[in-house]
Amino acid sequence: MKTLALANIKPLLPRRKPDSHKGENGRVLVIGGDSEFSGAHVLCAMGALYAGCDIVRLFVPKCNVAVARSYCPEFIVRGYEGDSLKPEFLNNIEDFIKESDCVIIGPGSKPGKEFLQSVKELIKSDHKFVLDSNAIGAISEGGNENIVITPHKGEFERFFHAEDVAKIAKKYSINILLKGLTDTIASSNGEISLNKTGNAGMTVGGSGDVLAGVCGGLMAQGLSPFSAAQSGAFLLGKAGDNLKMRKDFCYTAKDLAEEIPYTMGDSGRL
Repeated sequence: MKTLALANIKPLLPRRKPDSHKGENGRVLVIGGDSEFSGAHVLCAMGALYAGCDIVRLFVPKCNVAVARSYCPEFIVRGYEGDSLKPEFLNNIEDFIKESDCVIIGPGSKPGKEFLQSVKELIKSDHKFVLDSNAIGAISEGGNENIVITPHKGEFERFFHAEDVAKIAKKYSINILLKGLTDTIASSNGEISLNKTGNAGMTVGGSGDVLAGVCGGLMAQGLSPFSAAQSGAFLLGKAGDNLKMRKDFCYTAKDLAEEIPYTMGDSGRL
């Protein structure tokens, strides 16, 4: 077990080839789970974009499409009917899924049978996935080493009825980023890292959505799920620490997303 420091994270961060082309530096798909929390989808997508991805697509309820497009002109947005995701809607984004290096699902989601069935269908593929919020419930039938889940303590205990993060990670063959005062990151083979960056200002709503986006963005750029979870936790916490020096605890999740590029630059990626 190790506590993460800059020396651990710096070698993990993606390096960009000078002659690379659009799409070669990560393509992320964010799938929104419910219409009520439209900001969650956007904040997650911003996390992926500001982590350095070339292309970020969103699949959200149609009533949220205009909202998502208004935040970033770079987003490619497609909508589905109704308020919540259903399995039959996935046929409308077969091209998005095929072209994505990582799929993030769950930010802003509510519990629901059809939503969970959608997630279960998705994770049958060999794509890389980040599962957040109620999407984590799809792991009940098993996962794989290409999956990162990002629960807080209450969600972890609710879904797994356990406290041993390493044991659960090995049991379900997944990578876990357990958010808290000290983040605990467990690999699918039970390796554990601790992250102590961050501060109480990160209790602001939406910070977890940004974290899911950063992790997905890093996975899309080639990091392993475990490396992306470690780097995402460290970078988001460091971004929060940087913001606290300027804004005390009065910063937003959007501030966190926009701080990520500077934090990555300071960490030696650029």
